[in-house]
Amino acid sequence: MLNTIAVILIVLWLLGYVSSYTMGGFIHILLVVAVVVVLVRIVHGRKPLWRRKQFDICVRRFMPTNALDNILPGPELDALTAQKVFGWKNVHKHDGALVGKKQDKARRWRTAKVPQHSTEPVNAYTIDERMKQLGRSEQYAKELSRIATAKKIPADWVSPDQRCRAAIRAVGKS
Repeated sequence: MLNTIAVILIVLWLLGYVSSYTMGGFIHILLVVAVVVVLVRIVHGRKPLWRRKQFDICVRRFMPTNALDNILPGPELDALTAQKVFGWKNVHKHDGALVGKKQDKARRWRTAKVPQHSTEPVNAYTIDERMKQLGRSEQYAKELSRIATAKKIPADWVSPDQRCRAAIRAVGKS
């Protein structure tokens, strides 16, 4: 907050300096206050504004997103989740339904309908169990936390498609 005040005061000082009308000595007092605020912040050892986590989140929000964020919830994200997270093969549409091959308990490949992980909350929670099986629960939790922080919601409130994206990213990080 002090940094914000300092930046505002410096901007006001610059505006007063370049404009034809100034408020006399008042603007110079404001500049001195801004410099003192910045020095106090440095002396106390606080991180500068550009190194804070909130700044990174704001910058990340306006930066271009990767391809995974552009995939809408639905069959495409479900197919990607089935292949990358659950190890399915040959996932494709057949008669309007998304089907693929998965291993059963006897390690044989069986054709089955792909669950709707990105749209059904019940199916999305199976991702949590799969992350534990793969030993990726820590990376998955970090990705969920990152998504929840960016959306300004608690980590338990993330939507099914956000769980799919977090799982795909967690599996992708080796």
